[in-house]
Amino acid sequence: RVGAVVSCGDPIAFSSVIVLQTLVTNFIDFKMRFIGDVLSMGNLKRGEVANKKDELDRAFSLGVRLVR
Repeated sequence: RVGAVVSCGDPIAFSSVIVLQTLVTNFIDFKMRFIGDVLSMGNLKRGEVANKKDELDRAFSLGVRLVR
């Protein structure tokens, strides 16, 4: 099982989505069981993602699905 978490400073999705799509494509190519992803954008300062409850909740949920 595998999940992807991508955090970036760029508030525009273009480059971040390409990174995420590349990861997912590699997971599938290697026959991994892809179960989900979390994309967090606009994290320009260190620790800024800590203020994004929705994204943290999704990351936690992804972690729970990984171990089930």
